[in-house]
Amino acid sequence: MLVTDMEKILTNGKGEDEDVERNPVSKKMAKIKNKSAKVIERSTDAKEKSTKDIRNLEVLMLGWKHTLELSTMLEESMDNLKYLNDIHLVFDVDENERHDMPIQILMKMPNLTTMSIQLCSSPEVFQTQIPENVEKITHLKTFILRYVSKLQSIVSENSSWLNVICARLQQLYVLDCPDLKTLVHSTPSVSFRYVKEIYIDNCQDMKYLFPLSAVNKLENLEYIEVKNCKSMEAIVLKDKDDISEEIKLQKLKWTDLYNLSNLECFYSDNLQLPSFMQVNIWKCPKMKFFYRGDKQPNSSFRGIQALNLSSDELACNQDINSLVEKVFLHQEFSEAVHTDCYSDYLELQCDLVSEIDMLNKLFANLETLKLQKCTVSYAIPSSILALLKNLKELEVRDSDQVETIFDTSRDNLNDDTEIKETEFHLKILSLNGLSKLTHVWKKDTHKIIIFCNLQEVVVSDCAKLQTLFPTSLEKSLKDLKRLKIENCKKFQDFVEQEETIFVTERFVFPCLEDLELKDLPQVTCPNMFTLEFPSLKFLSVRDCDGLGLFQSVYDPMGEGTSSRTLPLISDPNVISNLVKLTLDWKQILALSLWFKSQQSTEGLTNLKSISWCFFRAKENEMPMLPVEILKAPILEEMDISKCESLANFLAQNPKIGEEEMLGQLTKLKLRNVSVTQFSELEYSSSLNIFKRLHKLFVARCPHLATLGIHSTSTMSFSCLKEVNIYKCPKLKYLFTSSAAKMLMNLQEISVTGCELLTEIVVKEGDATSEAIEFERLHTIHLESLTCLVCFYSGSNTLQLSSLNFPSLKNVWIKECFSTKIFRRHDNIPPKCRVHIDGSFKGDTKVVIMEQSEEEAS
Repeated sequence: MLVTDMEKILTNGKGEDEDVERNPVSKKMAKIKNKSAKVIERSTDAKEKSTKDIRNLEVLMLGWKHTLELSTMLEESMDNLKYLNDIHLVFDVDENERHDMPIQILMKMPNLTTMSIQLCSSPEVFQTQIPENVEKITHLKTFILRYVSKLQSIVSENSSWLNVICARLQQLYVLDCPDLKTLVHSTPSVSFRYVKEIYIDNCQDMKYLFPLSAVNKLENLEYIEVKNCKSMEAIVLKDKDDISEEIKLQKLKWTDLYNLSNLECFYSDNLQLPSFMQVNIWKCPKMKFFYRGDKQPNSSFRGIQALNLSSDELACNQDINSLVEKVFLHQEFSEAVHTDCYSDYLELQCDLVSEIDMLNKLFANLETLKLQKCTVSYAIPSSILALLKNLKELEVRDSDQVETIFDTSRDNLNDDTEIKETEFHLKILSLNGLSKLTHVWKKDTHKIIIFCNLQEVVVSDCAKLQTLFPTSLEKSLKDLKRLKIENCKKFQDFVEQEETIFVTERFVFPCLEDLELKDLPQVTCPNMFTLEFPSLKFLSVRDCDGLGLFQSVYDPMGEGTSSRTLPLISDPNVISNLVKLTLDWKQILALSLWFKSQQSTEGLTNLKSISWCFFRAKENEMPMLPVEILKAPILEEMDISKCESLANFLAQNPKIGEEEMLGQLTKLKLRNVSVTQFSELEYSSSLNIFKRLHKLFVARCPHLATLGIHSTSTMSFSCLKEVNIYKCPKLKYLFTSSAAKMLMNLQEISVTGCELLTEIVVKEGDATSEAIEFERLHTIHLESLTCLVCFYSGSNTLQLSSLNFPSLKNVWIKECFSTKIFRRHDNIPPKCRVHIDGSFKGDTKVVIMEQSEEEAS
């Protein structure tokens, strides 16, 4: 074996740069390497040297062949290697041959203190018979096993010379031994009576260190480190046949347990640790307690922390089992924190989990916290909650384990008193995709958590959540401005009605301006008190069939309404103050009934935007459009979606036509609406939806063939500035040539995903071939229009000018394979830029010339 190979074995291939200060095993091995580096080369060829040449060596590293040669040399000599302190044997031997340990060489090394065996796969090496004069090899203090396979225990009936060595050991290192099951056999003949330190790393089959029968013999054990052993279940094993008894580790001071995925406990019964000072635990997800019995720490106990690093703040004020649980909550919480939250802490960027005091300082100053895929039932454990005094924004998402967001029931990790009347600065709370969430605040009447700064709450996709706010939070919600709840199938009440708390007749949200409720099939209004929203401006309610929104006499399920159930909104002043209103068809019916029952004529004086959704509404169920909405004096925007009979909805109210309506409407959105052309809506001059329209958005209207404005129509798009058409599969063109001439204010055209569209403007009948001018049009966006031929075919005589675009600046064309949008005689500014499939194709003149050449050919 080469010297460099042996050096790599000593350092586990990590070289000089390994952080040995943090790893006691690496520190020890690096020290051995440094001491041996100067003597390895001259000591490996033992056959060519006499004992005189090697008797002054302090460190010796040998392979199997040279070990046998050294053994022969020492047998023939009276000399000892009296200066030798460390020997390291690399037994890379043939597995098919029997190999006995030449134990006699150890008797020639009277001052040997450290020994290692590495790369050994022959169990016979450890079964060699012990010579009679065993006392000469019992002074060994440090023993290292590394890369040893097929060995199942260190001390056992079959490990004769190992038993003797271990009897007086002080340090034991066992590294990368894949078949090792335990350190000590269940019925050991000897013990680790003098051992002080034990280091175990990467022994994947090891299930425990000691059986119960061996523990009380560990009289001097001070430190245990166990790492990366996936099968480890306990440090001390209590077998099912063992009699329950209390054990004592008199001198154990420190334990480090890292990355033990199956570790359940240190010991499953009573244990005394009179000298215990600290335990470091990391990534032991199944460990729920440390040991049973009396768990109060002694006066010297410093505490528990997450890593083996120096720390000024340790968890040490409660019983050890409680501390173990809280440390794991801390670790699992840290792992769920999104990396964005660490952007100001560069020292944590490469390792999201660090020492507790650093994380505590981070959490104490954190203003935004995002948690993903939490693996514990409480998203914010009480020990963490106490630190988050400066938190302003919290997002918890995508977890199938979280049942409660804020744990207020447990004792603070840093304070023995309970959390009472604690004030937090949280402003924004967002919860999404929490399938097991049942409570946001744990139901506990003894603790009052004050969120007086809370301004926004958004909850979505929380299938088991039934209520949101406990009544104890009433005074904490004075600043709440936005509340959104959607897709929570079992959600029933906004406020949990706690029997043990006195509830007033009113629960007021004085600053709430934006309330959005969607897909809450079980939500109802409270029976015991009313909810009031005096500042409400934006209201959206869809697919909440059990909710009496405007008045209690309306039962959307058709089964009558309980006299105890009050409407969500009953104050006329609240309705008149609304700025934006979004309703489904059942709530439109409720609103119509409410208007009929009111004597007030104030109406919707502040309404600027209205959205209607008619999902699952049949034609005979279409509600009557409240004329009060059409008469809203400053209504600017209308959005209609999923409507099978739009014309009937707009026309059935007999009061339409009495006076001019929709006089300020400038924005119209139609989505999933059954209409073939807009002329179908032309039935009343008093209801000219398009008269002052500035923006038109039409999406997924399956039957729309054209916008349908023609020369004899009374409808006009003269004020239209923007038109956006998206995925209307039967649309063939947008405007006739006569209607296009009236589009003097049009600035932007966008058409996407209309596979039958052939032209933007189509020639109407015998219309003249005079030019059509789009005076203000500056942007054209055409995408996924596979049948588009041109913008406007116009006259067949190419010498006549067809189109005039004096203001055109940008043309975007994508996936329009047959497009020849411009003709030679179209008037287009030379600085207009054309982009085709994401690439800039130069000015328009170049593109036109290319297309003209294609036409000529």
